[in-house]
Amino acid sequence: MRILFVFGVLSCLFLGCDRYRPSHEEIPDVPSQAQSYSLESLRLVERMIEQYPNEPAYKYKKGLMLSEKKDWIGAIDALKQALRYDSLNPRYRIALSKAHHAQGDYKFALQMIHKILPKLDNDFQALLLAGELFCRNKDYDNAVKHLNKALRLTPHEADVYYWKGVVALTRLDTAVAIRNLNQTLKLKPKHALAYNAFAEMYNRYEIYTIAIDFANKGLAYEALPELYFTKAEAFRLRRFAEDSARANYQKVYALNRKFYWASYHLGKYAYDIGKFEEAKKYFESALREESNLAYANYYLGMCLRFRGERESALKKFALAMKQDSKLFVASEAYWALSTELQQDRYARYEDSLRRVGLPPDTTRR
Repeated sequence: MRILFVFGVLSCLFLGCDRYRPSHEEIPDVPSQAQSYSLESLRLVERMIEQYPNEPAYKYKKGLMLSEKKDWIGAIDALKQALRYDSLNPRYRIALSKAHHAQGDYKFALQMIHKILPKLDNDFQALLLAGELFCRNKDYDNAVKHLNKALRLTPHEADVYYWKGVVALTRLDTAVAIRNLNQTLKLKPKHALAYNAFAEMYNRYEIYTIAIDFANKGLAYEALPELYFTKAEAFRLRRFAEDSARANYQKVYALNRKFYWASYHLGKYAYDIGKFEEAKKYFESALREESNLAYANYYLGMCLRFRGERESALKKFALAMKQDSKLFVASEAYWALSTELQQDRYARYEDSLRRVGLPPDTTRR
C-alpha cells in the first residue's frame, strides 16, 4: 500500500494531478535545451502510458523526451500514437511536424500542420515553421504569406528574414534577397545559413571566389554540411580545383549523407581515377537517398561490370535508360552488355552440344 502511495505522489509531482486527467496538464510545446529528461523520467512516463493507455498526453511527453535525445524514429512513433486519440491537437501536430522536419521529410512535416494553420495565426514559432516548410516544398506564395504573419508578431527575428531571402533567391529576385539576407546578418551576425545563401547566390552568377569567401565566413561560425557543399560546388564549377572540391564533398559526406549530390560527385571522382570499389560505395549512398539519379545508376552499373557482376550491371543500365531516355551512354552500355551476355549464353549452349557429341545448332547463328 505504501509503495502505491509513493508511486502516486511521484506521478503527481512529475506529471501534475487533476483527478488523474493528464490531458488537463499544461505540457510544454518544445523541450528547452535546459531540460534534461533522465532515463528514469522516461520510464516513469512509459509506466503511466501502461496505466492510462487512452491518455495521449503521456505519449506526447514521451515524444518530446525522445525528440530531445534526437531519437526521431521513436519520437515520431510516440507522437503518432498521441494523435490517434487527439488528431487535431496543435501541440501534437507541431511536435510531429518538427520530428519529420529533423528527418528531412519536409512534405509530411507540412501535411502535419496544414490542417491547423488557421489556428496558429498568433503562434510565431508555428508560423515560422510553416513558412520554412512551404519554402522547402516550393510553395513560395504561401511561404511569404506565413513569414509575413510571423514578422508582424516578432519584427526582429533573423530567421524570418533568412527564409524570405531564400524565397527571393529562388524567385531570382536578387535585390530583395540581398536586402533580407543583410537584415538577417544585422540581427544575427553569426547566422551561418545566411552566409551560405549568399555563397549560393554568387555560385549562380559564377563568381566563385566570392562564393568561397562567404562559405568560409559561415564556416567560421558553424561547420554546416550546407556550407561545405556550397563551397565544394564553387570549387567544382571553377574547374581545375578538383582536389579542393573533393575534400569539401568528403566533409559533407561525413556530416550528412542526405546530401546525395556530394556522394554522387565523390563517386564520379573515384570512378574517373579507376577506384571502382570506392566509387560503388558513393554511388550506392547517393541512390539510397535519391533513387531517381540516372547517371548514378549508369556509373554504378559500370562499377558492377568491372567487378564482373554483369547481370546486375545490365539491370542498372536498364534503370538509367528508363529514368533518362536521352542518356545515350547508358543505352550503349546496355546493348553492348546485352549482346555480350547473349553471345556468352550461345557459346555455352554450343559447348554443351559438343560435349554430348551433337553438331552445332546453325539455326541460331
